[in-house]
Amino acid sequence: MPTPIDSATQETRIGLVSGTKEGGVVFIIPQLPPAVCGLGDYSTLLLSNLKLARRPHILVANGAAETNAANPELSVEQLERSSSSLVRKLEEIGASHVVLEYVGYGYQSRCCPLWLLNGLRKWRLRNPEGRLLLMLMELWFAPAWWKPDFLLQHLHRRALQKLAATADRVFVSTDGYARMIQDCVPPGRLRIVPVGTNILPVASPGSVPRKAGHWILFGRQGSRIVALEKLLPWLSKLRAAGHVSLVQVAGARENDGFNRTEDRLLASALPSEAYEILGRIPSAELSRLMLEAEVGLYSQGAGAYTKSTIFMAYASHGLNILSLDMRGIKEPPHCWVTHPLEWEENGADFQRMLIDRSAKLSGWFEETASWSRIASLYREGALVGND
Repeated sequence: MPTPIDSATQETRIGLVSGTKEGGVVFIIPQLPPAVCGLGDYSTLLLSNLKLARRPHILVANGAAETNAANPELSVEQLERSSSSLVRKLEEIGASHVVLEYVGYGYQSRCCPLWLLNGLRKWRLRNPEGRLLLMLMELWFAPAWWKPDFLLQHLHRRALQKLAATADRVFVSTDGYARMIQDCVPPGRLRIVPVGTNILPVASPGSVPRKAGHWILFGRQGSRIVALEKLLPWLSKLRAAGHVSLVQVAGARENDGFNRTEDRLLASALPSEAYEILGRIPSAELSRLMLEAEVGLYSQGAGAYTKSTIFMAYASHGLNILSLDMRGIKEPPHCWVTHPLEWEENGADFQRMLIDRSAKLSGWFEETASWSRIASLYREGALVGND
């Protein structure tokens, strides 16, 4: 079993070296900006940090025309959704190194792109000298046997397992995913790689004074609602004890039902002057708020942090993280996450401890989940480099 590596709108454009495409480095990606897509943001930042000496070929499943209009220097190509077309395209390119950024629904609406998985496996078997890296952001899921997707996900699982068995490197984003696929991957080829963050700090953590009592909650609205539901009693208590003066809520307001639920939860925990609903804001503004805030609210479990862009954004900004789920865990970074009980106890060394945890979280992020570190892992896989 591998272990984790020891240690908002994306506004970054893809920066690649000048010149024409050379060689056979190919990236297969669902879509790229200007489309709103988390994996597109991931790929944008990865490509910007890889600093390839040769321009890669970029194949996308969706939105090639829109991406080329926004980034004409990329010359991305649209994939045909056919195994034979994919193999033919890779062989026309003369692909020597192929990187697949994978989440099933990005390539097929029912999360089972057999054309892609089977086509890549066919290319790999026909070109054993080629190199293949898989970044699996998602795997299969397991619906009940009577559900319409049961057979489809069985086929999805088998196709992913067979492809992973042929890959030179398999990156996954969580320990749980590693356990799901480890029996299919040859020894030494599987690694957990954190997802990074697309909210890049606009200043160094610690260089901006923190505002005592200013807390922040951001992310998709569903995850914000879960955080509020879990932390609701504690927000009321900590506000009454004088620890919380303002909770700023950032992120899109997605639908009327979610809006009503989020509004109700906030109003039941805090007086109106103690929270501010910001909606979707530019990433630079969100970064500034995280640099100034004292605490970020977090709801996901202990095993999900490597896949959580919220956790990574907080850590990258040295923002102390409030969570119910990591108390008593001694391994980094869990040991630097603060439980509400610690705020309630608020001992003599509490503020010093928060400053120390802030520094350790930002240092951990730089060493394990910064874009320069993630890019180095791709290069270490001997798949994409400067030669």
